[in-house]
Amino acid sequence: MVADSSLYSADHVEKLTEGGVKFMTRVPETISLCKNADSGGGDRSIGSLTESYRGEEYRSEYGGVEQRWLVVYSEEAEELLRGYKGQVRVKKRPRAF
Repeated sequence: MVADSSLYSADHVEKLTEGGVKFMTRVPETISLCKNADSGGGDRSIGSLTESYRGEEYRSEYGGVEQRWLVVYSEEAEELLRGYKGQVRVKKRPRAF
């Protein structure tokens, strides 16, 4: 089964595994290991996948289930994100207390 990140909850992971369902999903960025994975340093470097992509493997446990994560980094996406972050200005709304 392939699904978006809304599938990824401890309850769903546990039930799918108990039912013998193999699944692949994007992990929500709210998961702490996902936040740590953004900084690199996986359990095992997979190295260059193509000229501008590289991968790292992480092992984790979530919902009582041992998991293997593959994190794919794109140099182009990282450059775009850096440029985008420099251009975004958040307007703060005045608040009454």
